[in-house]
Amino acid sequence: MSLASLDTLAIARKLQAAGFSDVQADAVTGVLRDARESDLTTLATKSDLRAEAALIRSDLKAEIALVRSDLAAEIAHVRSDLTAEIALVRSDLTAEIALVRSDLTAGIALVRSELRTEIADTRYEILKWVLSAIGFQTIVVVGAIVALTKGLH
Repeated sequence: MSLASLDTLAIARKLQAAGFSDVQADAVTGVLRDARESDLTTLATKSDLRAEAALIRSDLKAEIALVRSDLAAEIAHVRSDLTAEIALVRSDLTAEIALVRSDLTAGIALVRSELRTEIADTRYEILKWVLSAIGFQTIVVVGAIVALTKGLH
């Protein structure tokens, strides 16, 4: 790209006419000349910025994919650990339930046995009282019959 020449003397005179001192006008003119002569090819263009943005976008996508993969692996690992832990808890609970069931069955059998013994003892007591009552009534009835028969003779 070709640049038109810069008339620094004309610029300096215009600055001096506007109230700048000679030193100030020379300094501003020098800055303008340096800016004009600088290598503009080192500045970033829109296409440079687009290419850099595309590269950053590509890097970010790759990083996101890596993080996503790492998270998926971690989730799978946690799921596996939890599944194993659940299986262990299930096994422990099954064993505990079996133990409680066994204890309850033994307790129920003991209570049944005690109730049967108590029922048998109660039957014996009732039978003893009934037979005693029958025996007493028999004696009373026999005594009454004897008394009546003696009284009738």
